[in-house]
Amino acid sequence: MDAAAAGAQNRFGISLTEKDITRILKRYDVGSFSGIDRVMDRKQARAPLSYVISTGTGRYYLKQYRKRGFTEKALLLVEFLRGKGYPCVEIIRSNDGELDVVSKGKRFSLFRLLEGHTINRLTYRNAYQLGKYLGRLHVTAINFKMEKAYVTYNYFRGLFLKNCRKRMPARVRKGMEFMRENLDAMRFPERLPKSICHEEFTNEHVLFRNGKVVGVIDWDIAGPNHMFYDLGSSMYSAFYYDKGFHLSFSALKGIIAGYSSERKLTDWERGHLYEALLFGVFKNSMWHINCREVDWNAGDIRILAEMAKYKKGDFSILEQL
Repeated sequence: MDAAAAGAQNRFGISLTEKDITRILKRYDVGSFSGIDRVMDRKQARAPLSYVISTGTGRYYLKQYRKRGFTEKALLLVEFLRGKGYPCVEIIRSNDGELDVVSKGKRFSLFRLLEGHTINRLTYRNAYQLGKYLGRLHVTAINFKMEKAYVTYNYFRGLFLKNCRKRMPARVRKGMEFMRENLDAMRFPERLPKSICHEEFTNEHVLFRNGKVVGVIDWDIAGPNHMFYDLGSSMYSAFYYDKGFHLSFSALKGIIAGYSSERKLTDWERGHLYEALLFGVFKNSMWHINCREVDWNAGDIRILAEMAKYKKGDFSILEQL
């Protein structure tokens, strides 16, 4: 077994041995375990949360969940969307018909491995596809029932207030002060339309093949929320790295145009696209800054400082799309 899977337990996950994986696979009709192709690991985790494994019938993705609660609803959402022809991962139900199984006190789900790739620097065309499928999600799942949103504006505001006193480099402090000045601008009216939101619909979670979207992954925290917040999270994908982080206005235009092809933005939403992008940057940077071991050079935090270079007027062209 890959040495990366030999770490000790921690607050994120547990390491599975070959014997553990074999025991889990006996709960499914997918053939016998034949090997691990890759181990998907998290930077903050000593133990991996996800494994790519091979059996006699193909390649699969075995994923561990931290909690059941909202995860069970998210898995039902994925099945619902696949039934509507939406490009989701395919969940393999256990022999008992369960969406997940228990091993070592943790819950796991098995998925058929999607053959696709992520795109780090979006072109207009790729960005249009990304926005299009976000809009299609919102339209398709608008009547799907889920109990609550996990990642609300108030949640991230709380993270900000909790972490704004941390000692941090000057460039990060500048970004944090910029976000403090815009906290109220990112609180959107309750009257804005809601649907089921992915919450992390970024280029890291959208798989492409031959220029087309073939799958959307990582639905763990999906839930009901304002669609505009979800769009802001996706607009974050317009940042790219090239000797520093930069914002591609071409990719921004693509995301908005693709989204609008599936769901027309309200006049208020169209006039506040800058604030939506602000929230996307705010959300991703706060997630990272809240980690126990903060990497002040991580992309999410460097983008926070980059965003502070812009003003609302720089984005007026987006309102005309």
